[in-house]
Amino acid sequence: MIVKLLDSVCAEVIKRSHLQISPRRWMLDRLAVVVGSFNSMEEYERQILQPFGSFDCMGSGSEGIRFSQKDLLLQSVWFRVPEINLPSDKVSLLWQNQEPQIGQLHLLTAQEFHLYPTDVRCFDPNTGILICLSEASLIVAGERLRLRIAENFDLLFVDQKLCGFLLSSAEQYLVEIWETPYPTEADKEFKALLYESLALVSEPKIQRF
Repeated sequence: MIVKLLDSVCAEVIKRSHLQISPRRWMLDRLAVVVGSFNSMEEYERQILQPFGSFDCMGSGSEGIRFSQKDLLLQSVWFRVPEINLPSDKVSLLWQNQEPQIGQLHLLTAQEFHLYPTDVRCFDPNTGILICLSEASLIVAGERLRLRIAENFDLLFVDQKLCGFLLSSAEQYLVEIWETPYPTEADKEFKALLYESLALVSEPKIQRF
């Protein structure tokens, strides 16, 4: 299967393979979900000099999705968590009910590109699932693909075009910045507090603060 990261950037889905990468982090300090074999900003900056793909160069506002220089296989992701909450849970439930398919991405052409961030977020306090999506995908009723590229982390596609990401058991990966997460079973009270926090600290409320 061929999917699009952008209209001009395509990748092949290699089934029954995914990133064996740890840790995964939901970084509050940088409002980002990060999957990659680096444990500091210095390590991340060194790694992104080698592969191909997208990263935030000189404040361009791009997402980070990097592919190996050797074989063009997906190597790491750095995705921002937007500050606008999804107005309805219906779209979130559609993705939660979508069966994930395990796979790896192989970039078809070695190139640099600019992948822009998602627009809205949703955290489900019952399941602990964090979903971030583009606004355009909210009104598209196409074929959905939930591609699991690493444990508890999925890329989301509509009609084979990337539209967002999903982190399962998201509260277990919550860190301030570069700490190593220690996945434990979070209680319902913590999930509820996290949900309330995200509801409060969001646009347009942040501007009012």
